[in-house]
Amino acid sequence: MRRSGLAFSRVFATIRIASASASYLAWRYASPLPPLVKDIAINAIGRTKLSLTRALIT
Repeated sequence: MRRSGLAFSRVFATIRIASASASYLAWRYASPLPPLVKDIAINAIGRTKLSLTRALIT
């Protein structure tokens, strides 16, 4: 039971790092774009993170 908890915490840490990196890259390279386009890109990253989290839980 303890090992599965450790595995989940590692997976969630990996997702957090990946989403933070993706959010930074979206902000960094989308900065010359209009605000609406930037918001759409960041929201897409958030939805992907949520989908990954749901897939891991179920």
